[in-house]
Amino acid sequence: MSTRKIDAAFSLMEVTIAIGIVSFAFVSLLGLIPLGLNNFHCAMNSSVGSQIGQAVLNDAQQTDFSTLTGGKTTPFLMTTGSNTILYFDDQGGALPSAAGAIYQAIALVTPATMVPNTGNTSLTTLATVTVQVATNPGNQPIATGTTGLLWCDPRFSIYTFTGFVAQNQ
Repeated sequence: MSTRKIDAAFSLMEVTIAIGIVSFAFVSLLGLIPLGLNNFHCAMNSSVGSQIGQAVLNDAQQTDFSTLTGGKTTPFLMTTGSNTILYFDDQGGALPSAAGAIYQAIALVTPATMVPNTGNTSLTTLATVTVQVATNPGNQPIATGTTGLLWCDPRFSIYTFTGFVAQNQ
């Protein structure tokens, strides 16, 4: 009887090369995780910011026009109680104070709105409401632009939304 030796196993060199190739692929994939998480974080901020902006605009549109404008003729920041800044948590829920706030919002009301293509005509029965939502988890002061009303600070992600509110006749 003759016995035959069968070599059916991988050599150490083949196993080492295979592990090297798989490791190289995994390192490449692991490098994409921070980029994906950053994109996810930006998408969440944008989504929650949009929900907050829509909620503030809806509140303004449901407010009586004379109460919203308060008889003013120049732009002003809308107030809730004594605050001009509204505070929201990470889910977009309103908060009574800055404690635990991730997002801040302001609403600028322009009582007399210029109507496009009508020359220099402004309607006193149409108000423009501009809402800005900032991602500000540290509750740091946010710089305003030249008007002193709207935010203009490159340190924060600021989303701006605009809507119109008309007076019912």
